Amino acid sequence: VGSVVVLDNPAPARIVLEQLRTRGVRRLWLVVARDGDRADADAVLALVARFGTLPVAAPPLHRDPGARTVRAGREIDAGSVRIEIVEVEPRIEVRVVSAIE
Repeated sequence: VGSVVVLDNPAPARIVLEQLRTRGVRRLWLVVARDGDRADADAVLALVARFGTLPVAAPPLHRDPGARTVRAGREIDAGSVRIEIVEVEPRIEVRVVSAIE
C-alpha cells in the first residue's frame, strides 16, 4: 500500500522523512507540491533520495526537481485513489475523486 503526500509549507526535509517513518509509510504513489517553492523542492529531493523516483505534481513556475506542472481538472491515479487537481494557482488544491479497486 502506498501513500499520497501533499507538501504544504513542509517542515525541514529531515522532519518530513521522520514523520513518514513514524507513520509507517514505506511507499509513495504521488507527491503534490502545493506551491512549488524552495521548501517543497527540498522535501521532494529528500523524498526521492529515500523512496526513489516519484511522480511529483506541481503548479506553474515550480522549483521542484523532476516535477510535472499540472492543470486544473486533471485526474491522477495514485495507488488506491484517484486525485483531482481542483486548482493550481496560487497553490494546488486537490480532492479525492474515488477509490480505485
